[in-house]
Amino acid sequence: MDCSSTCARQEQATSTVKVDVEAMVRRQAEEEARQKAEEQAEQQRAEEARRAAQEAAEAARQAQLEQKLREQREAEEQERLEAERRAAEEKEQARRRAQEQAEREHEERQREVASFLKQHGFSSINGVKKSFMSSTYPLHKAAELGDAHMVDQLVKAGADVAKKNSGGKTAAQVAAKKDKKGSHSATLSVLTQARVVGGA
Repeated sequence: MDCSSTCARQEQATSTVKVDVEAMVRRQAEEEARQKAEEQAEQQRAEEARRAAQEAAEAARQAQLEQKLREQREAEEQERLEAERRAAEEKEQARRRAQEQAEREHEERQREVASFLKQHGFSSINGVKKSFMSSTYPLHKAAELGDAHMVDQLVKAGADVAKKNSGGKTAAQVAAKKDKKGSHSATLSVLTQARVVGGA
């Protein structure tokens, strides 16, 4: 068998590799562009994450501020309501004390007036007392005596300052007639004020 044709040694030729430089440059440019795009995308994601974190922090700060303001308003409202409650309570206590004081004064006045009426023989505050040819009233008697306190008590109890005795004089006129060097000035003052308040 002759293998010379097939077994013959072939000439050694140099192998050449074709390199497509343009394709390599293009692939390298594409790779660089892809890497650059990935870097930009990563930067954009990082920026968005930073911005989102910043917005979340700002929203949390704003929510905290609003919560503090709400709590402050609620505290101020509570303080205002508490102050109003205390003021109303104090006002009610003052009203009660004033009412109790007025009741005590009224009871004291009634006792004093009753004692005065009994002592001088009068039946009521505006009741007339007749003797012989004259008639007088409790207010006139107190004015005659110069008892300013009793005149005041009688006026507060409802005595009529405009009533005239049998001599045609009011209690103020009786006090003025009896006044010696200011002895009845306090009584006259009470009667004058009573006339002004009463409109007489």
